[in-house]
Amino acid sequence: MRLTTVVSLTALSLACVTAPAAADTRAITEKMTSSSEVMVVAHRACWNNAPENSIAAIEACVRLGVDMIELDVRNTADGALVLLHDVTLDRTTTATGPLSALTLEQVRSLRLKDGAGGADAALTEQTIPTLEEALLAARGKVMVNLDLKVENEGEVMALLERLGMADQVLMKLAARPDDARMVNAPFLGRTHFMPILGECKDGGRPPCPRVLQAPLSAYDRYQPVAYEISFLGDRQFLQGVIASPRLPGTRIWVNILGEDDRLGLSDPDGVWGALIRDGVTMLQTDEPEAVMRYLGRHP
Repeated sequence: MRLTTVVSLTALSLACVTAPAAADTRAITEKMTSSSEVMVVAHRACWNNAPENSIAAIEACVRLGVDMIELDVRNTADGALVLLHDVTLDRTTTATGPLSALTLEQVRSLRLKDGAGGADAALTEQTIPTLEEALLAARGKVMVNLDLKVENEGEVMALLERLGMADQVLMKLAARPDDARMVNAPFLGRTHFMPILGECKDGGRPPCPRVLQAPLSAYDRYQPVAYEISFLGDRQFLQGVIASPRLPGTRIWVNILGEDDRLGLSDPDGVWGALIRDGVTMLQTDEPEAVMRYLGRHP
């Protein structure tokens, strides 16, 4: 597939805006790199009152003051980089079938469903944004974590550098330290980086004994700022990982999506607080407003 990023006239005009000063970027990255304060990461941006992975959801996160937004990136049929979590358009848009079957022009005609979508979700006036439009909405305002589901990661890196946003982005990768995907990742040394660790022993499915796919120290050469730990509710495993040697100042990221979010709404100290007391310093959540309220940071 020819991978040529198709950029709308709107995005082109926005790209001409002067990039934020380096001091602006430092202001939003300082917490991640120079502080132990717990960071709140909004999964697919703040979609409780806006479509997931939308400009409106990004703007909602900026207003709320979350520390970071997580966005999903895919390619259209003509290679454009856009935001969408699923392989298909069914859950979140007015269309059906795979995103990869449509060009950017065709995708532009679709409307996003509210919130997490689904058959009963209301339609909104929001449309699927390009990655460039999403980055510009976040530039100088909030850290960005990109979950790449693309064919050419180098193209994403080139866009980040053109927009002057490499320092504002955290990239992640689930791979062993000597894996070719890790060694050759185009963003290493150019953005902030976080390996994803933790798996079931012998490739089994949970519930099963948990093991690290590699020691945290094996990733030292990549200078990670954090480690995402997939612990699947096994607190003993998580506690053991947190206690293991790692680079000074590196953070521990966990996902509190689904059941952990639901339980946390009724017992925040028993769920979210317990993880923080274990040593977790980055919480990715679908309930960013509630987590921030628990942390005493609700505006």
